Amino acid sequence: MTIEYLLAKCEVRKKQSKYAQPAHIQAAVDIARTQISNLEAPLKPIRAKRNRIIAHADPTLVFNPQKLASVVQVTLSDLNRIFATAGAILNEMNRLFRDTTSILDLIGADDFKSVVQLVAEAECAQIRAYEAEFKELWPYPKPKLCP
Repeated sequence: MTIEYLLAKCEVRKKQSKYAQPAHIQAAVDIARTQISNLEAPLKPIRAKRNRIIAHADPTLVFNPQKLASVVQVTLSDLNRIFATAGAILNEMNRLFRDTTSILDLIGADDFKSVVQLVAEAECAQIRAYEAEFKELWPYPKPKLCP
């Protein structure tokens, strides 16, 4: 199911929502379609790649996958933007029809930053202790947060 298909179904069923007026649903659908149209540039190569992969008949996949990769360039930032927009649209439609939303971020996905921070702080403490004991500068590269 595509987001566009979902939006079309929301329009058809906008009078069936217990949580929103049909006009609010239509406005949200219109906003969502504008958001999707604003993603046309990053969606174009993704759709092209999807269509070639789904077709299975495209000889480029078999005989020259590097050519396909170079023609259909998809960046991580484009994917993040598309996923964030899709998630926001899904959440809004869910809110309008079911009065619920979801947290789409991976909770704890950046926990590694805390660990790296703790390790760097411990290393800085070790460097300070070395410099105090031996009265000379640490001879190795220091973490960025160490003065």
